[in-house]
Amino acid sequence: MRWTLPLVAAVAIAASALPAAARERCDAPNSPGANFRVTISFGHRDAETDEQINKMLLAQQGVNARSVRRTSDGCLEAWIPNGDGSFRNEYYDPDVLAKGQALKLNLD
Repeated sequence: MRWTLPLVAAVAIAASALPAAARERCDAPNSPGANFRVTISFGHRDAETDEQINKMLLAQQGVNARSVRRTSDGCLEAWIPNGDGSFRNEYYDPDVLAKGQALKLNLD
């Protein structure tokens, strides 16, 4: 019983050291070493307010998105008009956008 916690911790550390499988993730830290995130907020934002804030973040970087949603791993998925009536999906890291830079993620 006393070996359970160290075993679980060792498995968690080993799993976090594995490379990303298919694409870049926004919930994974971008720098080596120990990373911590603390978020403090007051109240609850609805989905419409989140979308408007994310559209403004993208607009500050010159990305004119029709709509934006947050994916399950924390990335921003933006639908960008092509000009011919069609749209394309682009993925952005919101932490990088908040620093005033646009980092488009590749899914290939």
